[in-house]
Amino acid sequence: MTYFKPVSGPRVHGALVGALLLGLALASGPARAGGPVVTTHSGPVEGVVDGDVAKFLGIPYAAPPVGELRWRAPQAPQPWTSVRDASQPGPACPQLPSPFGPTSDNEDCLYLNVYAPAGTAQDLPVLVWIHGGDFITGQGADFDGSALVETGGIIVVSINYRLGILGFLSHPALDRESADGSSGNYGLLDQQAALRWVRDNIQAFGGDPHKVTVGGESAGGLSTLSHLASPTAAGLFQRAIVESGGFELSWASARNADSAGRKIAAGLGCRVAVARCLRSLTVTQLLTAETDAASLQALLKWGPHVGGAVLPEQPMKAYDDGSASAVPVLMGSNHDEGRLFVGVSFDSQGTPITADNYAATIKSIYGGFATPLVLAAYPLADYANPDTAFATLFGDSGLSCQSGLIERRLARHQPVYVYELADPNAPMIYLPVYDFPYGSTHTSELPYLVPQMQGHENGLGAAVFDADQQQLATTMRQMWARFVASGNPNDAGLPRWMPYRPVDRQVLSLVPPVPVMSDGFAEEHKCRLWDPLLELSAVLPTWLTGAVE
Repeated sequence: MTYFKPVSGPRVHGALVGALLLGLALASGPARAGGPVVTTHSGPVEGVVDGDVAKFLGIPYAAPPVGELRWRAPQAPQPWTSVRDASQPGPACPQLPSPFGPTSDNEDCLYLNVYAPAGTAQDLPVLVWIHGGDFITGQGADFDGSALVETGGIIVVSINYRLGILGFLSHPALDRESADGSSGNYGLLDQQAALRWVRDNIQAFGGDPHKVTVGGESAGGLSTLSHLASPTAAGLFQRAIVESGGFELSWASARNADSAGRKIAAGLGCRVAVARCLRSLTVTQLLTAETDAASLQALLKWGPHVGGAVLPEQPMKAYDDGSASAVPVLMGSNHDEGRLFVGVSFDSQGTPITADNYAATIKSIYGGFATPLVLAAYPLADYANPDTAFATLFGDSGLSCQSGLIERRLARHQPVYVYELADPNAPMIYLPVYDFPYGSTHTSELPYLVPQMQGHENGLGAAVFDADQQQLATTMRQMWARFVASGNPNDAGLPRWMPYRPVDRQVLSLVPPVPVMSDGFAEEHKCRLWDPLLELSAVLPTWLTGAVE
């Protein structure tokens, strides 16, 4: 493996004009290819209609971050006057080959995609989706929001943002160039620029800028948690969705991020005039700093850090003291989170977990103090094979119980609706089959929301659901869309989803065909063991805490 003003006359007028433009375009056809034309603040764009969905793809929300704009805050895009073709997504941000995103070396990548009902609807709620991929891979176009649009009558916006070294490199030389004396959170700044674009432009597509949900999965979920705590994101959204994003309790400090940046720059040969030297390097040269990303210890190395205007304090502190954005949150994880990571980091490398290396692997990740406790809680005899045993304890500690700690803090100040996907036969679209079943692992919930989503490197195709899973998928889309619309996933005809209460920790168990409330989450994931260890952060490795030394 964050996110009300009263209705005013001008706002209503703007919404009506935007809806009228979209409706006229659909009725009479634009001048070029017959698709709908909408005028944004930067210029007109022409989309395409696919069934009941109007798609506007590859819209620039910021200037290309190239040349002197590399490692700077996103700037406004250059306006245009001719109708811009918006029938194809923009390039993905630079990344290496992986199952989770396309290979790319194109820095001109700050584009977004709008999926809206094909018609004249207005003031629709909006979901802005931030893709996952460990902050080193992925693209917005993989999250085609059509099914959510059709099911829930909402608008979906999926975005690209700078990744890896281009999105999160911190260095003292770059600190000196920024207004707040910090560097490294460019990916978060991109995401917030996209949210401002939505605020300023979404009425023209039939959306309501005062009903915006920011959400994402994995790195996108962690990004959403960051925006909840970010003063510079306050007011840009009214609800938040966090899917499998609760894998950090302590974001990296600016000091540690700068220290890591100095080592990275030196490794790339940049020791003097560092900022100029780094900007002279090619994307291919820069991506060499990410070539160890297949290692479990290296996963989650890139990402946000604390320090500067974007994240002035640890998000957990903001959740504790109530200074985070107090908006409704839909948050959850998957029952078997760790199995994808074991597949990526061990089996795909030809080094599966074995009975002989089980204890040593635990010690290398959790340290000597915790190893006896972990071995006692997860004896090999309780599991079908060592891979499954290690995947279980890794998922419990790294995501399930950490998510619970975050959810309990948030629930003190705002409504929180917590889920767990628990389909033991959830389809896998990213990795080949290994010697253990994936169950509901990291990423497993995505095809239920986006049926056409597919992986990249392995070419496994879209998920195939049976009838019960199809029913679950439809229910999930209805609940997610209802939450986007109202901040509450409940509606007539849907299973009852109770708000999360720290006293009983009930979560909605997403099982096919019909979800049910459950109070067994904490016990099943052995959170009584993990909670105190996670709270202390004494046994967590640097890649998990984000504290890069």
